[in-house]
Amino acid sequence: MNSLEHEAAIFGGELAIFVERKKLPRRLFGNLDHLAFRAANINVFGGVIRRQVAPNAWEMACTEKDWKFVASARLKGRVALYDIGWSEWISIEEAEKKPADGLALQYASFYHDSLEAVRYLLHRSGIDSEVQGDEESATISNVFNSFGFEFKFTNTLLADITKEKIDSGEAIEVDLTLSRQNIEFIDKPQQ
Repeated sequence: MNSLEHEAAIFGGELAIFVERKKLPRRLFGNLDHLAFRAANINVFGGVIRRQVAPNAWEMACTEKDWKFVASARLKGRVALYDIGWSEWISIEEAEKKPADGLALQYASFYHDSLEAVRYLLHRSGIDSEVQGDEESATISNVFNSFGFEFKFTNTLLADITKEKIDSGEAIEVDLTLSRQNIEFIDKPQQ
């Protein structure tokens, strides 16, 4: 199974090449909010959470979306996205389509308070885009290679979304002070 860092290095290298080829301003990618990973199935999801995320996280929340688990976590360290930036926030979800190696980085999300300014800069570089969502929580998404890698720009931080979901009861906060018993339900061996 690939590590979060390994996947981020591959993805980041591809993104750096794309940014250079399109002559995109590097400042667009200056505020990395989070990295979003997808796991092939519940067993991969559980293994990544138990072995790579929970032992290395300050906080973590888990929710269910369309019958699939989604976790967001603030790491004790940061994950490097090649030479583009560092992220202490990650999200991991079960994939609808199976990633080739069980775990894959699907997108990197960058924070900007003005998505219209981002859209203008993308347009100047020949990249069509549109803002999706509303004024409070909007994104611009762009797939940039044949692997389906994607970068997003958002006006809402993952930390704020996670807190809002915990406060509303949509997500549960995982107690990381207990050993691993609180997340064992995710990856129990088949009997």
